[in-house]
Amino acid sequence: IELTTDAEFDAPIIDLRATASMRDVINAHHYLPKTLPPKVLDWLDGAIGGGSISSATFRLSGPLKAFPYRNGEGEFLIKADFRDARFRYAPDWPEVTNASGQLVFSGPSLYTVQNSARVSGIDVRNVNARIADLRDGIVELEASANTDLPKVLNFLQNSPVRKFTGA
Repeated sequence: IELTTDAEFDAPIIDLRATASMRDVINAHHYLPKTLPPKVLDWLDGAIGGGSISSATFRLSGPLKAFPYRNGEGEFLIKADFRDARFRYAPDWPEVTNASGQLVFSGPSLYTVQNSARVSGIDVRNVNARIADLRDGIVELEASANTDLPKVLNFLQNSPVRKFTGA
């Protein structure tokens, strides 16, 4: 870690690199920057149900006042390889289980890559989730799966979609 500043500490500049691992991610949200929007921190607090991080890298470089570097003033990057994760992404939707992949915080965005998971007994792969700007909290999600109709119906019956489909 390197920290440079003026005598009044008005313009601190940081250069930090770190690595970590975590056996149980249930409290991982406590380690995220508190400058993230409260709704995002609350969402992560309720959504993360377990799992582990085998390897994570952390990079924070630039003027602290410009964090999270929306305009390229510095770099904020966390890459975390996770496995056996449980995640409740939204109320009333089935929980994601047996998830593995990589979670990336990059500047103001959050996304996942190289993912697989299980939802309502359906094995899902090529899961790509992205929040372009954590202030907005809009999630874009893509995934693929090969499964049978009873599992799809089970998923629909255990989600808010049931109100619209009669499933």
